[in-house]
Amino acid sequence: MRKIVINSILVLCLICAFGSISFGQELYKKSVDFTLKKYEYGRVSKEDFYGKVVLIIITASWDLEFNNDLNKVKELQRLFSSKNVEFMYIVGDLPERWTSFAESKGLKGKFYYLPSMSKGCNNCFLSAHFDETAITSYYIIAKDGSLLDSYLPSPAKSNGIEKLLAGAIVLEIN
Repeated sequence: MRKIVINSILVLCLICAFGSISFGQELYKKSVDFTLKKYEYGRVSKEDFYGKVVLIIITASWDLEFNNDLNKVKELQRLFSSKNVEFMYIVGDLPERWTSFAESKGLKGKFYYLPSMSKGCNNCFLSAHFDETAITSYYIIAKDGSLLDSYLPSPAKSNGIEKLLAGAIVLEIN
């Protein structure tokens, strides 16, 4: 009986300790707006994803960091694609190069042009939409449109993205 009580206390302490670790992520007070050109046709904006959790990956096929993250990104797709999580790739590549790359690597999701690659883009720098400073960058948009943190580490180096996605799924829209 004493062992059970001690083990229960230890488990509760671990839950409290890990529950307080935030990996530096917190719900942003700002909301991002964006409109992007689809690879196929048309445009998409943040409003199109209301009620869904969105993992945004800003990348290119030639980026070494993203190539190192591929296995973890595919694992995240496997874990979350059936849980109303959209995988949005904002890509700085020629459409045919990215399409070929994505197919050969088994990437699933929606593909969009990097705004600076879109003709007639009024506000072409992603830093105007996100705190984006480099390719590859990761962002999560919650169901209510809130951006979760300004910087998420590589999924191959940290499980912060996985934990945030799991948490964002269960959050209710206010």
